[in-house]
Amino acid sequence: MPWALTASHSIAGAAPPHARIARRSFPSVFQAWNPADVPNEDKWTTVARHDIVFHAPDFFALRWADRYPGLATEFTRHSINAGREV
Repeated sequence: MPWALTASHSIAGAAPPHARIARRSFPSVFQAWNPADVPNEDKWTTVARHDIVFHAPDFFALRWADRYPGLATEFTRHSINAGREV
């Protein structure tokens, strides 16, 4: 199951996500499960342009706390801390 979050990174001159969402009846959606590739641009700058991001946990630095991800019920403590830094 993919995880969703609203972009918290900002782009110079862009309105915050909640303001952009309020101005329209649909969200800008980041390409689900695949990174958007913009030449000469940082990954998080590209992600921040979108109001909603759908992606697998590893995109956000989260790692399952089991050898077999399909059996895991939680993430490793280390990856949770790393994910907070993303």
